[in-house]
Amino acid sequence: MRKLLVYIVIIFLFTFCSFISTQHESFSNPTEQVTLAFHQNLDELEILVEELNSTAQNYYIEKQDLFDLKGALSNARNSYKKVEFLLDYLDRELSTKYLNGAPLPKVEEHVAEIVIQKPIGLQTLDELIYMDSENEKEEIKDIAKTLLKHVRKGKTYLKERNIEDRYIFEAARYGILRVFTLGVTGFDTPGSSNGITESIISFEIIKKTLAYYQSQNNNVVCPLGTKVIRTFDNAIQYMEANNNFDTFNRLIFHKAYISILYRDILLWQKELGIELQTEVDHTNKPHNYMSESIFDLDFLNATYYTQIAQEDLYKEEIISLGKTLFYDPILSKDLKMSCASCHNPNQGFTDELPKSRTSNSSGTTKRHSPTLLNSAYYGQYFWDMREYDLVRQVKHVVHDNLEFNIDFLDLADRLKTSEDYLALFKNAYGERDKYQISPWSISNSIAAYVTSLSSWNSPFDEYMKGNSKDLSESAKRGFNLFMGKAACGTCHFAPSFSGIVPPFYQDSESEVLGVTMTFDTIHPILDTDLGRISNGRVRDQVDFFSRSFKTATVRNAAITPPYMHNGSLNTLQELMHFYNKGGGAGLGLNVPHQTLSDNPLNLTNTEMTDIISFMESLTDTVGMTSVVTELPEFRNNEKWNDRKIGY
Repeated sequence: MRKLLVYIVIIFLFTFCSFISTQHESFSNPTEQVTLAFHQNLDELEILVEELNSTAQNYYIEKQDLFDLKGALSNARNSYKKVEFLLDYLDRELSTKYLNGAPLPKVEEHVAEIVIQKPIGLQTLDELIYMDSENEKEEIKDIAKTLLKHVRKGKTYLKERNIEDRYIFEAARYGILRVFTLGVTGFDTPGSSNGITESIISFEIIKKTLAYYQSQNNNVVCPLGTKVIRTFDNAIQYMEANNNFDTFNRLIFHKAYISILYRDILLWQKELGIELQTEVDHTNKPHNYMSESIFDLDFLNATYYTQIAQEDLYKEEIISLGKTLFYDPILSKDLKMSCASCHNPNQGFTDELPKSRTSNSSGTTKRHSPTLLNSAYYGQYFWDMREYDLVRQVKHVVHDNLEFNIDFLDLADRLKTSEDYLALFKNAYGERDKYQISPWSISNSIAAYVTSLSSWNSPFDEYMKGNSKDLSESAKRGFNLFMGKAACGTCHFAPSFSGIVPPFYQDSESEVLGVTMTFDTIHPILDTDLGRISNGRVRDQVDFFSRSFKTATVRNAAITPPYMHNGSLNTLQELMHFYNKGGGAGLGLNVPHQTLSDNPLNLTNTEMTDIISFMESLTDTVGMTSVVTELPEFRNNEKWNDRKIGY
């Protein structure tokens, strides 16, 4: 009996020590724990999407059927949120195209012919199922079946992926951005409006994942890790206590939780000695991973969007040269027009005209001149998004017969007659002789100057970064409406408040709004400009790009009227009324493929005023009126010395 007891004690001690050893090993190898949990959640997702598909195939629009279908969708979406932040990081194409992409058609990339991909995935199902329409029944069945196929295929691939510590921390920070910009805004749940509930699940899984790192270095608890986990807990409690979509305070949510988590996860990553993105991945990224706030001046990376080398983009001599050229009418054939003619710094780098004047005084150009402030941060340029390169964008303006109307080589030869410009180009481009006063260096320097027109220190930015407490209550309410009930933030994404899509900020969106010829809500007439479909790019010649235009930033909107591509809306009040009515389709016009919901927003006049107050708080005019007052001399031709700044 005694020997038996001793034996039992030995077995107990051995088992206990093995358990402790296993627990310690799990914390010293958190990637194994994360990988195991990720694979288990992928298995759960497959099971719940199978149930969703089965329910969809038996959907006959009966009331109970619809109830069951919504429940199955909710279960599948909640399960997807458990894998999303890692899945989205490991395979962005799988997540955004096949599992949870926006309910809009797309043109397939990397294929020789034009192939249209119809909207599929959980987000599309969320919109269709909550329409409660029998007309969508067959489409729902097809999408559910296709979704299951992609989940199974994706699961097989994802289970073969190696997950590293760096991936986990980077994915967590991207996941934080996703919750703020796409989750609590309602972008991800266009039908059910379950964005806050799903955001809670996203935060819970990110917290659980990072908790594996909370005890490191021989089980010494990391205080910073403890703080991160506690902040997650507080954020989750806040969402649970304030789960009404229309009244949820997104401004408080950001300042109290999002901004702190985004910063502290990076600091924790550094403290743990986990390699940083910038140390191992030197490819040009859309945003600066080392930034500690989404509203930091350097959050977005201009070199990614402009495709201009960093040594050129930030070289003072190149920017100064570009600025001089920007204000010099020598760029135009008749010496009467400069870049500033249509982009006047005293008018927010616009001309405040519905459509800009032409170089030959024969009328106007086709479209309104948008502000150049923050214009570098798009990736696609012009209203119709016809150009991907900011340097080439300059070339379009030089060649256009309604604008500068001059051959680029002739312009280069003209500049070479100036000893002043010869010296400026040599100073800017050093020993690169073949590029001195060439079409490339002219465009490159002007593009560098335009990129320098960054405007990220508005009163709103300063408030969100904690540098100021000065923000009106109306602007605060307006931000919450913008990012919530009014749905502005689902197209004008934070922090640029333009069409650059978070959380990776690689893609620029365009929208079909049904813009009218004038502000007329009684007898509206649809504008005839076809926009993106007629931009000359073969891949954009698809019907859903008809009347589609770049989603411009609302930063500095208060000082850059009029609005829309045709300048048809003169004030922010008119702009808000147009959106509140549901765009052109909401006004009763036939607008195929309108991406703006045609349902009225039902905003009150006070709410619209608050949103305008928020947009006004995005005004940043620092350095805006700094112009060139003296232009280089041209000794070889006296008439050139008489030219004046063209605005």
